[in-house]
Amino acid sequence: MEIPADPGRQHAGTVPDRAQTGERTVSAAQPPRGVRVFVSYAHEDDALRLELHKHLDDLASSGEMVLWDDRQIPPGANWEEEIFSRLGAADMILLLVSADFLASAFCKEETRRAIARRDDAGDPVIVVPVILRDCRWEHLPFARSQVLPPGATPLRNERDKDAYFKAVADALAEEIKRFDQVNKPWVRRIGQRLRDPTGGRHLRFVLALLVLLAVSVGAALWWGKAQMSAGVAALRDGSYAAAHQALAAECQRAWWGSARVCAAAETAKLGMLLEAPPEQLDVEAVGRGVGELRARPGGEQNATLLLFAAQLKLRESDPQRRGAAIAEALRLLEQAIALDPELAEAHYVLADLSLARADYATALSALDKAVASAPDAPHYRNARAYARWQSGDVRGAEADYRQSADGGALLSHLELAELLWRDGRFAAAADQQQAAYAALRDDKVPRRGRNHLPWIFANELAKQAETPPGEASTAKASSGEASKAEAPPGEASTAQTRRLLVLRLVAEKRCYAQLAWQASRWLAGQTPPATVEEAATPANDCGAHRSEIQTTLAGALQRATPPAAQARAAALAAALQAGQ
Repeated sequence: MEIPADPGRQHAGTVPDRAQTGERTVSAAQPPRGVRVFVSYAHEDDALRLELHKHLDDLASSGEMVLWDDRQIPPGANWEEEIFSRLGAADMILLLVSADFLASAFCKEETRRAIARRDDAGDPVIVVPVILRDCRWEHLPFARSQVLPPGATPLRNERDKDAYFKAVADALAEEIKRFDQVNKPWVRRIGQRLRDPTGGRHLRFVLALLVLLAVSVGAALWWGKAQMSAGVAALRDGSYAAAHQALAAECQRAWWGSARVCAAAETAKLGMLLEAPPEQLDVEAVGRGVGELRARPGGEQNATLLLFAAQLKLRESDPQRRGAAIAEALRLLEQAIALDPELAEAHYVLADLSLARADYATALSALDKAVASAPDAPHYRNARAYARWQSGDVRGAEADYRQSADGGALLSHLELAELLWRDGRFAAAADQQQAAYAALRDDKVPRRGRNHLPWIFANELAKQAETPPGEASTAKASSGEASKAEAPPGEASTAQTRRLLVLRLVAEKRCYAQLAWQASRWLAGQTPPATVEEAATPANDCGAHRSEIQTTLAGALQRATPPAAQARAAALAAALQAGQ
């Protein structure tokens, strides 16, 4: 609505008397009950505004609507604050459109605020343009609202005035009825009851109980969904033990358990079984479980089950059938990734196969996708660190190893230490090995994440040149977690030219970390150990693999130390071999 040059004069003392204009006022003692309607208009159209008020009088008298415009601003009030406050609280905003309306700066501001409210998805306000007189309005933002009268025909002459305003009033009455049914009646009744000092007390008590119940149920549902989301995320990045723990708990909840949640829990359990050592894995049992889940509705399109089917194919031990099994595994992996491009574990297994062929560029591409999908999964960064190292990106490898180690991967501490050996940073290497050794002395840490999986190291000084049956790994030529696949026959792989040291027991892993730590301290000139013999002697029970651990470390020292430290490293390697 347009504000004249001297608004104080208009609104403080010369507002037309309501009895003279026929306008209806609302008593302050009885707050409005109907739909609140704000009227925006130019003062040049004041006479037409009054005509519209008359045609809406029956709606105002019955309490179905409460009309408000700037003529109702009380004397002494801040007219601008009053107008914008009423506009912001209105349920419906009428824009009485004419050339004067479009030319008014204040009407433009009212229109802007009205459209902003209309475009707010959470605001139920209705904006209704009423075309009073011919003007160019079709290109303006409010043109997207349904205009009145029907057909957008402006008032042509005095003879058509009653028919024009009746059409507008009828359309507004229907719109108010629809708005009232959707938004207002029950809210209004509850508000009236709450304001009642006698009957409102009981209603407030009931509402408080309902709110408490709703909050409790909502919190329980939120917690269930959060657990479900955490479990599914862990399932997709190969953290099967964590996934099973979260999903199995939700499956057991009668109020939340469903076929989908329980199926996801079963899937996570199959993933845990797949991580078993080759001699303990019941391939047929896991295969049956995968088949049963895939036979359920939606199972054929489950990317994780396709991944498991591929991993079972990679367990094929018959050399005659292994080539075909790997080809089928690749097909299943590609199908799984097509269904779920962010299935990190599928990219990881593909990278594993590429590492077996020393195809580091392809492995890096797959591992980049795995890390992008699950940046906090330490085993993906561990594998990418090795691929980067072999590709010559030593600094990138160091960054990945550090993040993997910080994420809880104990093996990454030891592999990072070997990388640090190559730069002669023996004190820094000792810090990493000490961290791994300390964590391995904690009963809980070795069972977290993938720390329970076997550690595999290349033993370059072993007399036997071939890999023992069942111990082949495609993961890493130098060292790494147990892989889920083996190198295809006839393909070049460093894993096939070296004897592999496989450490499964925590005591064996602890022995390796402790010996590596002693070696770094001796090479750095730290004490203890004070002598090379002490540095080469394990303090813990290393089990049946003691001599292999010492030989493996001797080989690592020979290939990893810079020229300046080769003499000391050679002496330590000799002591390690002599102490077997």
